[in-house]
Amino acid sequence: MTLFDYPRPYRECLAFFEALRRLGFSSDDIYFMVAGAETPKKQLTIVLRTQSKEFVIIAGELSEDPDKIRETWIELANKLSSGQIDQEELNSSWRQSAARQHAGMFVASILAKGISIPANARKLN
Repeated sequence: MTLFDYPRPYRECLAFFEALRRLGFSSDDIYFMVAGAETPKKQLTIVLRTQSKEFVIIAGELSEDPDKIRETWIELANKLSSGQIDQEELNSSWRQSAARQHAGMFVASILAKGISIPANARKLN
């Protein structure tokens, strides 16, 4: 299974996670969550908890069971961490992502929440 076999919301979650890491935030402060337990469509979110604040990014929606969404996310994260996902697919997914295409707005939203960008931040392009 390639990265592009996964629905777009999963790829967007990966991209937002990567964007936060590039901005210098610790992976220990970045979480994947499924929201909307009582609604037909579940929101896939990336949550940044840092500096006594929380920043929530809605990466997309899926009409699947929340447990299935979490299982798929763990599967994808494990494939990524074990090097089973092709780097060119990752690069292509990053180039197409909302995190990269709207990087200025993304950073401005974090700052508007009162969260400072760490000093070790890299560019998002």
